[in-house]
Amino acid sequence: MAHVSYSAALLSLTAKFHLVCLTGFLLVIAVLAGCSGDQNSGDPGAQQGHVWQEQTDMIERARGVEDVLGEANLLRRQQLDEQAQ
Repeated sequence: MAHVSYSAALLSLTAKFHLVCLTGFLLVIAVLAGCSGDQNSGDPGAQQGHVWQEQTDMIERARGVEDVLGEANLLRRQQLDEQAQ
């Protein structure tokens, strides 16, 4: 009977050791993951944006071009109306 309890105690001690090691490993991983931020965070000129920042910028530029073309079209129509009179 003594041999069984010694073996169970040794298994319990080994399991506790593995649990402590695993907990320590996970803690180190969590700290490293928390400390590893954006690589450009030290650069004040770095642009922070969302995933589709390039696409939304392109849409804004297209809206600007649309406005310019609309104004040019309106000016051209006014010139044609003046010539027609």
